[in-house]
Amino acid sequence: MSVLNNFIRNISPPFFLKILKLVFSKQTKFYGNYNNWYDAKAICQNGYESDKIIQKVFESTQKVKNGEAVFERDSVIFDEIKYSWPVTSSLMLVAGLNSGKLNVLDFGGALGSHYYQNKKFLCLLPEVQWNIVEQENFVKIGKLHFQSDTLKFYLTNSDCILDNTPNIVLLSSVLQYLPEPLCILKEVINMDAKVVVIDRTPYSKNQKKKVKIQIVSADIYSASYPCHFFVENEIIELFKNSGYTLLYAFNSIDKFGDTPQWKGHIFIKN
Repeated sequence: MSVLNNFIRNISPPFFLKILKLVFSKQTKFYGNYNNWYDAKAICQNGYESDKIIQKVFESTQKVKNGEAVFERDSVIFDEIKYSWPVTSSLMLVAGLNSGKLNVLDFGGALGSHYYQNKKFLCLLPEVQWNIVEQENFVKIGKLHFQSDTLKFYLTNSDCILDNTPNIVLLSSVLQYLPEPLCILKEVINMDAKVVVIDRTPYSKNQKKKVKIQIVSADIYSASYPCHFFVENEIIELFKNSGYTLLYAFNSIDKFGDTPQWKGHIFIKN
């Protein structure tokens, strides 16, 4: 084996060896600095749209739905629910402001991770509508295996708005993976929801926007995708200038070593 390792090391350029090491790492890593999301995307493999990833998310979420597992996040099964209490509190706040009625637009919500995560609380409310906006393959699986009177799946925000009037929008661990995240934020702001929650989002420590490649821990699945690092004040100012007040900022559950700050923000309409 050492002979093979030496052979690979001798014939491979340093860049390739560094990427190979990151791909098989047991930790999620971030690599490089790219001019834009599209340049980074061009050299990524097994992105979020990968059939293997979608299948793993499906299998994990199905176990939660069937009571065979307690909690799923990013396809990983946990033996206890890992709550994001600021998110749960926001859901209850909005329900309280609307006579117990909650209508959620969960952008990038996979197959219902946040819905099942908070279901114990949601079941106490008199009226809940949970709407997930996702990419096509997730929507197909969602409609076939998970859709109910309470949980619905849509391809676009516009499709969702035709059937619903969301009073809260949730964007958790999604903005950083979009090619044009600010366009989506402007769409969300134009929905005029009472509360917007952004969670599990990376902000640059040096206040400079960046695009890197995120290489997922090999313990989860083999994947890499472009990832924006945002400037926190720019996001806050965007909402402030659109009639929202920052109600609360908090540290997210994500911790990836010496990477950017992973934070969440709760904005409420003035």
